[in-house]
Amino acid sequence: MDNPSVVRPQIQQLSEQFQAALISYDEGISYDDKALAAALWRRFLGGRCDDYEKLELLVGYVRKQVSMLDQLSRYDFAIKPAIKWAPLVDSKPTLSLKI
Repeated sequence: MDNPSVVRPQIQQLSEQFQAALISYDEGISYDDKALAAALWRRFLGGRCDDYEKLELLVGYVRKQVSMLDQLSRYDFAIKPAIKWAPLVDSKPTLSLKI
């Protein structure tokens, strides 16, 4: 950690991965559920989830949260955030998300 020549390439790589994730999620949110599912599977789940019902659950959750964020006023979003995140699953159904 004390050697900048070692740390700098690692920070550069992390920055590139973060930017790629942002682009991937942006495309997924902007287009259709298939694109969003691919982005979540690749970036969030690391390509390691074979339970497509869980992936579908995540897509629905992201869509619901994006819709909620779109409805917030500028004040509630940026100036004095008052964001109430919904749970991933309701307490009624018994579906666990183990990835």
